Amino acid sequence: ILRSVPNSVNDGAIVPVFIDTFDILHGAFLLRLLADSLESNDVVSIVCDPRFTDVPRDSIGIELNNGVVIFGPNNGVMSWIIRDFEVSRAIKLPVSEESKLHPTFNGKYRFAVAVNKCLLGSPFESIGDEFDMDDIYSSKISDGTVVHVDNYGNVKIKLPVLQFERGSNVSIKLRDKVYTLKYGYEFFDVGEGEPILYTGSSLWGLPELAINRGNFAKMYGVKVGDIVTITGKSIK
Repeated sequence: ILRSVPNSVNDGAIVPVFIDTFDILHGAFLLRLLADSLESNDVVSIVCDPRFTDVPRDSIGIELNNGVVIFGPNNGVMSWIIRDFEVSRAIKLPVSEESKLHPTFNGKYRFAVAVNKCLLGSPFESIGDEFDMDDIYSSKISDGTVVHVDNYGNVKIKLPVLQFERGSNVSIKLRDKVYTLKYGYEFFDVGEGEPILYTGSSLWGLPELAINRGNFAKMYGVKVGDIVTITGKSIK
């Protein structure tokens, strides 16, 4: 669960954003997506800690140069945001007696406590010990990676903005299968029930795959973490 909390106890709001179960990659995308709508002094707590053995386990907080504060596990879920935003400082959250008794509930006993301290006006640096920003764990998110599937089954892909002619044929490769479909500007560039590739609105224009009045992810069995290869004739 991802929560954004404006820095005011009286008029603040808690906005939940739900992450796919155990999916650090999906959490990293949603955190980055949310970042563009955050303002100075907003506080975020991201709870996504599947406890993989090959990544760090520290609970940390980071403060971005724009004043946004984020608390969460140091397991790669902050990978995307630390590449696109400058981090001014970082802290390691203390281990409380409650978190020792309940080590699987960091969201409740560590992150929520840190958020509450921020809302009550505690200086960021007083909430934990200084943490080396070079030790913030960053996992690579390769181009072509599916980073999100929305409620309609539309698939968002981490790739630069597409440069194809409207109505042109493109090829996509999914798990060793190749499909041909149209590149369009809107769903009605194809018939009902037909697949389409288009430039979406997320971030800098991530490519998206969809079916006009259908569910692309369900039809093609696509999930977050899959790799999509797209080929076609560029207009440049």
